Amino acid sequence: MPRPLLASALLPVALLTAALALFTFRPAPERSEAANATPRNVILFICDGMGPQQVGLLFDWATAAHREPTALEGFFQDGTLGVIRTGAADSPLTDSAASATAMACGVATNNGMIAQTPDGHPLPTALEDALANGRRAGLVTTARVTHATPACFAAHIDNRDKEEEIAKQLVDCKAEVILGGGARYFTSERQNLTQPLAAAGWTLARSLEELRATRSDQRVLGLFHPSHLLYAIDRDAPDEPQGPTLAELTGEALRLLDTGEQGYFLMVEAGRIDHAGHANDVAALLGELREFDEALKLVLEYQRTHPDTLVVLTADHETGGLCMTYGINGTLQDADFLAMTEVACSTEVGIETGAVRLGPTDPEPLGVGRQLFHSPAYRAANYAGLERSSQWKASFGSGNHSTTPVYILARGPGGEIFAGLHHNT
Repeated sequence: MPRPLLASALLPVALLTAALALFTFRPAPERSEAANATPRNVILFICDGMGPQQVGLLFDWATAAHREPTALEGFFQDGTLGVIRTGAADSPLTDSAASATAMACGVATNNGMIAQTPDGHPLPTALEDALANGRRAGLVTTARVTHATPACFAAHIDNRDKEEEIAKQLVDCKAEVILGGGARYFTSERQNLTQPLAAAGWTLARSLEELRATRSDQRVLGLFHPSHLLYAIDRDAPDEPQGPTLAELTGEALRLLDTGEQGYFLMVEAGRIDHAGHANDVAALLGELREFDEALKLVLEYQRTHPDTLVVLTADHETGGLCMTYGINGTLQDADFLAMTEVACSTEVGIETGAVRLGPTDPEPLGVGRQLFHSPAYRAANYAGLERSSQWKASFGSGNHSTTPVYILARGPGGEIFAGLHHNT
């Protein structure tokens, strides 16, 4: 099978891997070389579930709050802009596994498959090729590290739900840094991989303090929650374990990977934007967008002092069919965006603690009755999420993904190839 990074340069779809072809098949340039040379480093941001609607939500909040322009807004102004049509090999509607496989491997596959072809053959990934060509590599996510998007860069399996097996493959992968949630697949009664982790040379960090104590000559696995990291708006909720922010994790990953010698590949996923979209929880969604923007700000500031770094930002798909519109209590106002930031917790945590009531008893007025038929995973929490979100004139067309095209932005050496309209299948 041909190496996907080389083959993908011939495809109209695998934009990331096309850019990485230069990155992985040439020696790392010296720090002193011009900024338009081959990139020494590549940082890929994947905002899971972030379509144009979610981008607009972040921008409108910043305007309403009289904030300085967001980091993302600045990226739009000084980066290269393109648009991606999303899809999988077996459907115009993609899941995160198929989409991340396309980005990581340059090959379209079926929904649910992790870095494999539709017929089950493993595909080399961008992370694996970076390592094979002398770079360092890492993964950061606010989801479980075994979840679909990060898994597609370091594992190969036919079903994204096989997270216990994905965890074993992550232990055996050669990355230097993996940070996120999902401890239950590594250090619990369900599956304890403590001995294999030690044998493979991993240093385990369970808190930000432990992570900050690690060194760049160590391989670091940071697991900061049994499942996904908390929504940003839930960190102050009673009885909820605190955890690091995406910006803190990203900064630590850069510290560990940037040794000044080899260059590196880093994938950073803002994974819970997608989850808030699935839950139709606009307050949690805005919290995740704001948290992502802080991490992006850190990365763009880093790139300004490291111009040999290519930063690419995109999404795998849009989630929820978000629409900010009119409401039963009037026209959308700046106050609606400000009110979202005053919410004490996500709908999910609110239901668990009793702070948010389930409802309505009749889902039809909110337009979710037929959605339940098409989506068995649509939970009761969506009722409350839709009802609460409607207070702020936020409407959701689905509790699932949509086919809405997504943005792709780039800054740094090679970034110009991302301009224009592209198809990721």
